[in-house]
Amino acid sequence: MTAIRAPRKVVVDFLLDWLVAHGCRRDDILALPTLSRLPPADGPISLSIHDYLSFFNEAAQMYGDEYLGLHIGRDTGTQDFGYAGNLLHYCSTVRDSWQALERYLCTIHPQMVLHLEEEEINSRLDYQVLSFSNEYSRHDVDTTLAAVVRFFRTYAGEHWHPDSVHFKHDPPSNAREYTRFFDAELYFNQPSTALVFASEVLDITVSNTDPELLRVMREHAESMLANANTRDNLVTTVRYLIASTLGTEQCSSSAAASRVFMSQRSFNRELKRFGTSFRYLKLDVIEEIAKRSLAETAASVSEIALNLGYSETTAFDRVFKKQAGVTPSAYRKMIDRGVGDSPSPPF
Repeated sequence: MTAIRAPRKVVVDFLLDWLVAHGCRRDDILALPTLSRLPPADGPISLSIHDYLSFFNEAAQMYGDEYLGLHIGRDTGTQDFGYAGNLLHYCSTVRDSWQALERYLCTIHPQMVLHLEEEEINSRLDYQVLSFSNEYSRHDVDTTLAAVVRFFRTYAGEHWHPDSVHFKHDPPSNAREYTRFFDAELYFNQPSTALVFASEVLDITVSNTDPELLRVMREHAESMLANANTRDNLVTTVRYLIASTLGTEQCSSSAAASRVFMSQRSFNRELKRFGTSFRYLKLDVIEEIAKRSLAETAASVSEIALNLGYSETTAFDRVFKKQAGVTPSAYRKMIDRGVGDSPSPPF
C-alpha cells in the first residue's frame, strides 16, 4: 500500500460561534457527542471531515433546525472559513477566485471537491464531499452553496442570483427557505450539487484585491502545492485528482500529469519510483470510495457504479471483485453482519 498523507482538519469555530450567537449555551454545544470526546483546548477546535459532519448533524438536531446549514451559510461571510475563504478575496476577478480555490483545495481539504465548468453563456460550479452520503453531508453542502452565493453578491450586487441550484440530497419538508435565499430554480435528488449561473459574472473584478497580499497568498499556496507534488505526496495529489474526476474524460493519466505540471514520461516515472501507477491508484480509489458508499449509504449497487463512472453494473462488479475479493453485494452483506474490514477514508 502507498503512504497516504493524513487529511487536514476543519476548524469548526464558525459553527460554534453561530450557535452561541443564536442562543445556544457553549457548554451545551461542547457536550455534544463529537466535541465531548475532545481534550480541553484554548485555541480553535479542529475536527476530521467525518467528525466535522457529525458535529454539524448533532448541532442541527440540538438546535432543532433542519435548515441549519443554509442559515449559517446565509449569515457567514466566506472570510470566516479561514484560508479557503480568504483566498477568494485575494484574486483579480471572480473567475480567478474560483479557479484558485479549485486548484488549491486539494492541499487544504482533499475530500471537499470544487470544480468550475465555464461555458460561453452559462457556467457551473460543482461541489461535493467525497465518501459521505448526500444526507450526512447535507448541512455542509447547504452552508457552502449559500456562502458561494453570498460571495457572488458581494461583487455582483445583493440582488444577484443563480439561474438554478442543484442538490444531491433529498428535498426539505418545506423548500420555502431555499427559494427565499437562492431566488432560483431548485432541483433536489440530482446527480450532482451545483450552482448554474450566467458566465458574465466571472469577469467581475474583486474590488478589495490587495496586489501584495495576493502575491503572498499565491506564493504560500504555490508552496503548499509544490509540497503536495513531491515524494509520497504526489501519490496523494494524484489520488485526489482521480477521485474528483471519476466518470469524466479528465480522469486520465495525461490529464493528471498536466494538472501536476509534469510531462507524461516524468509523471509515469515518478509514480513508478513509488511502486505504483495511475491505473493502480485509480483502481485503489474506486475500491475505497465504493466500500464507503456500500457501507455508509443505501444507494443501490447500480447507482454507486454509475457515480464511479461505470455505465454497466457488471463491469463495476468485475473490477470490485478483483480488488476486494467479493462482489459489491456480498461486501455490503458482510458489513451489515459486522464481518470484514471497515471502510477507511480514501485520503
